[in-house]
Amino acid sequence: MDKRKTEVRELWAEGIPVKEIIKRTGTLRQTIWRWTRDLPEPETRVKLTRRTPKQETQREAARALYSNGSSLDKVSVQLDVSKPTVYGWIKDLVAKNPNRENNQGRRYKVNDEFFKDPNVINSYWAGLLAGDGNVINGVIRLSLKDRELIDGFKAVTKFAGKVREYKAPRGGQMYSVAISSSQWVKNLQQFNVVPNKSHTLSPPDLEHPLNLAYLKGLYDADGCLTHNTKGLSVWKVSGTRMTCEWVRDIATKLVPEHHANVNVNRNTTHDFTLVGSRAVKMLKALHAIKTPELSRKWPTEIL
Repeated sequence: MDKRKTEVRELWAEGIPVKEIIKRTGTLRQTIWRWTRDLPEPETRVKLTRRTPKQETQREAARALYSNGSSLDKVSVQLDVSKPTVYGWIKDLVAKNPNRENNQGRRYKVNDEFFKDPNVINSYWAGLLAGDGNVINGVIRLSLKDRELIDGFKAVTKFAGKVREYKAPRGGQMYSVAISSSQWVKNLQQFNVVPNKSHTLSPPDLEHPLNLAYLKGLYDADGCLTHNTKGLSVWKVSGTRMTCEWVRDIATKLVPEHHANVNVNRNTTHDFTLVGSRAVKMLKALHAIKTPELSRKWPTEIL
């Protein structure tokens, strides 16, 4: 495969027409485009492809418009040329900044710098995303049962898009936002919010009180406060083993003298729990961190 790819790239660089490359190497047209998209188009290919004077003028205009900041969609509309054709003309420019189209092609604006520098507020939202969010193909999604928190997320991130409403598989109303931002994808890595995090999530390296703000968001997403058969408060957070051990280390400092363990559930997720007065102390310690919070998980009669 590597040998054939090298041959395709060399033929492309020589200016050999795509049809001829297909004949010589037996490579699919789509594969040729993928293997050569970072290479500039050779000048010799201009003659071999026999562009008309009009097409050559449009090509130069497309490259100029894109270089001056117009998106692929806008160039296509302005020149009245199909997007695949425009992409063929400018693909070497796109390859130099692959994340640019992700942001330019989106329909709604957002504060791309929101997660750039960790602070108490964005650490809380990162913790919430660690539990109830996901990152797929450059899009960050947050889905919750509570509209109040979704609206708060929209406001603080200056997201101008819509909130999607749908029924959860097990019943109940759900609210979701989907945000396309290459900067978010990059900056969320410092919080370890990455694709396919469900079984691999590790805690971020945050200083106090940012670590508590992150934990507060994680609790709002994947935690709960209940009571056991003796009527004692039970504070619990679920997640990966590494995450639960990190929560245990924080609890050791905030509410010492506990003997709680990290427990494994049937579905291989893990829980960390505190019971009684230590559960209440943990809840109050996190409540003291000035961030948004999910009201139903912070009962006023305890706080």
